[in-house]
Parts: sequence; structure tokens; C-alpha cells
Amino acid sequence: TELDLSLNMMDTLDAMPAWERLQSLNLGHNQISSIEALRGRKIRHLVLSGNKRLKQLSIASSLPELTSLYAVSMNISDWTWIEGSSIREFSFTPTSSRSLNAFPGQNIHKLLLSLQKCESRVDLETLANLSELSITRAPAPLEIQLPKAPLRLLKLTHSSLKALPNIPEGNHLQHLDLRDNLLEELPSLSSFPKLKDVYLSGNPLSKSFFTRMELHPEINWHL
Repeated sequence: TELDLSLNMMDTLDAMPAWERLQSLNLGHNQISSIEALRGRKIRHLVLSGNKRLKQLSIASSLPELTSLYAVSMNISDWTWIEGSSIREFSFTPTSSRSLNAFPGQNIHKLLLSLQKCESRVDLETLANLSELSITRAPAPLEIQLPKAPLRLLKLTHSSLKALPNIPEGNHLQHLDLRDNLLEELPSLSSFPKLKDVYLSGNPLSKSFFTRMELHPEINWHL
């Protein structure tokens, strides 16, 4: 069962219906300050984006079956509560870089970060199961520590990148999206044998790059 209560100017969840089969709940862009009323529910997908009055959460204990959380444009800076949760897909905008040092949440498979409000150092080495990573609008320069994980999709866009971050060996990278950065060159792609698509529009690519691009006809280049 799905329920969409977004954009309703709600400030409390006390009147929430007690639907036992409720699995997907959208509370985006309200004025909620607490989700304690959801404790014990079997919600698997939750949208909290835009609730700027919500300062802290306790997902692991209150929503143990939650696997997908969207929390963009909020004022929460401490995300250590993710540790021990079952969240596999997480999208958020951090308000400080403190929460990005040794990022918690080993169960996360898909992570989306918008970094316009914090320093651009991101340590994701603990995310051993990460398969999809999207980082956008990071202030220059972006310093990122990627995990030794089965990463299939890497998206680093609108971030003034001048060089590709180090991607650990053993990755399964298939899709690389680097649109709208400051890249003139790319390193050797020989360490990405499964790479299928590379997106590079919006970069000042050099003539030598186009020459080397011809050495990889197996890749779909999106320029």
C-alpha cells in the first residue's frame, strides 16, 4: 500500500491511519518535526525530503524494515543512526562534512549525495556493498574515497572535476557519468573491462582525448 501526503503543510503525524499494509509513505515538503508516530510500522520506502524542522531520526530502532530513504533538503547533520539499519537506497543533502567522514551504512547499495552545502571530502570506504553512487554539485575540489565494492554506476556531475578520482580495482563499473565538469582528459580505461557507457557532455575535452577515445570502440561515448 502506498500513501502520498507530500506538500500538505503537516506538522504532526499523530493522525496517521494505522494501516498495517502501508509500505510506501511520502511525507516530502511538510513541517514535520518528529516521526515517532511511525515507530513499529512495516514501512519500506520513506520520503522525508524538505522537512526542515526534522532535526534527528532513529530509523534503525523505529523502522527496522525500511530499505529506501529520501532525505534531500533537510537540516540534519548527524547521520550516524544509519548504522545498523536495513537501508539499501539512501538519498540526502548533508549540511556539514562531519557526517561524510567514514560514512556509516554498510548495507547501502545505492547512494545519492548533493554536496552544495558542505565541504567536498567524502569517505565512502566502509560501503562494501555499494553498486550505484551519484554525487552532484560538489564544491571544488572534490576529494572522494571510494570503496572496494561492486560499483556498477558512478555519477559525478556538476562538480568542477578536473580529474577522475581513484577507483579501486575489482570494480564492475558499467556506466560512468561525468557530465558538466572541467575534464580535459581521462585516465586509461583498461582497468574497467565492463565499461559500456561514458557521459562527458559539458566538459572542455582536449584533442588528444578524442584520439584516445577511438581506441575504445566497445564503449558508447555520450558527448
